[in-house]
Amino acid sequence: MGYIDMTSSETASIDKIERCRRVNRLAAAKYAEQGVAPDDIAIAAAYGAVDLAQHNVGDPAAAIAWVRRALDVIEAGLPLTVETLQ
Repeated sequence: MGYIDMTSSETASIDKIERCRRVNRLAAAKYAEQGVAPDDIAIAAAYGAVDLAQHNVGDPAAAIAWVRRALDVIEAGLPLTVETLQ
């Protein structure tokens, strides 16, 4: 990935996102310790992403669209921030 000029707001957003991701990975490791299969953990995380998006945007269909946009940004190799989803 090449150099991307980010604002201080985007940099702060990425830091917060990375801290949340770290907590999610720690939780996933705890689930695995309890015998939950990796596929089940990933599926639960996908549902969790939609649940959180719905809390953010309100509508179930809009939440799924929001998650799809987020995945498109990740797939493109761009930094995923609030700004890139607006």
